[in-house]
Amino acid sequence: MARRTRLYMMADVNIRAGLTPLAMIAALLFAACGSGISSAAPSVSTGVPASAATATTGPASPLPIATLTPAPAVIDADLAAALAYATADVSSVEFTDWARLFGTRPDPSAESAALVDLSKTHAIPASGLLSYAATIRPQWSFGVGDLAWEADFANSGAPFTVLQFRDTFDIASLGPLMEGRAYTKDAVVDGVQPYAHALDLTKPFISQGPQFMTNLGLDVARHRLIVAASTDSLTAAVQARAAGPAEASPGARALALAAALGSPYAAILSVDPGACSTFGGPNLTSPSPSATSGLSALGVTTGTALGFSEVAAGGGAVTVALLYADSAKAAADLAPRSAYAAGAVAQDGQPYASTVLALANGRTAGAVLVFDGTPAGPVSRVLTAFMRRDLPFAACP
Repeated sequence: MARRTRLYMMADVNIRAGLTPLAMIAALLFAACGSGISSAAPSVSTGVPASAATATTGPASPLPIATLTPAPAVIDADLAAALAYATADVSSVEFTDWARLFGTRPDPSAESAALVDLSKTHAIPASGLLSYAATIRPQWSFGVGDLAWEADFANSGAPFTVLQFRDTFDIASLGPLMEGRAYTKDAVVDGVQPYAHALDLTKPFISQGPQFMTNLGLDVARHRLIVAASTDSLTAAVQARAAGPAEASPGARALALAAALGSPYAAILSVDPGACSTFGGPNLTSPSPSATSGLSALGVTTGTALGFSEVAAGGGAVTVALLYADSAKAAADLAPRSAYAAGAVAQDGQPYASTVLALANGRTAGAVLVFDGTPAGPVSRVLTAFMRRDLPFAACP
């Protein structure tokens, strides 16, 4: 079970000084479902069609098994740009397209109310900035409404966030602001200017003032700001984007999953090929025997993802993507995974399809198994279920 820490973007884990203030970090559980990944795992680059696969048939299933619906020829540009920062130790990525959710930039005075309304009807995975919204704008002159998109990265070391600003925001103004607040500058890497400021341990975290964002990477040309919990994680993120994903790396797995998600307004991807786990681990109630029956027939995934998109009626639609070591393993898991998803129950023993998410149209696209999902209630519940690992269709044997 990997541990997803929130609010990290504001906390300092300054490796140079060896500081790790834990009191201000809010923990949120997040786990990857997977086992070791082989070199046969797909490597996907932006703008390149995902591998095509022949239609897969199998035993009769409660869910319709459709002929192959090819993955989009081009991965969503914003999502691809965000995933380019996936470092070698990244375990999960949360993405939110703020510009798509808001449309035009909201008036700053109405931003908080707009966020409340959005949270009632939409899944908002990447939201590290929200907890400090009231502090950010008066101290740094920007807020969530000034962002085009946000991507939060969890890893085995120090997590980080990438903020893409709207073109209308004067991002160059942040440089002089940091210099006036005694941030130190390191050498520019791939067009990114690093800034660092250690926390004052004689003061409570909440009273640190503007310096509570301690490690920043200002990329004026790309209109981005990287907020990291350590100088090392900031450097690694910049270098990962410059180098591109290596085969079978977290970045390659993320792009393979993203190719099946279409153009979501939000996505959450688990790309850690660690030990396979089911239903959320030791801190959650164990599922009943009926909830786990049939797991032995399911294959082991090396990555999972949810993509959230809007539909014309104003509701939400979900795409579920499961990544396998190769296309043969994805094809073999199609029928049992479809059957299990149709009869699965949530941790509370209720039918999953009528209480959380109904899945249909199972299909393969290369090494990725894809389902279309219809939320049974608020789409935010689907997001919560994924984070707590209460997703029977993503269960492992």
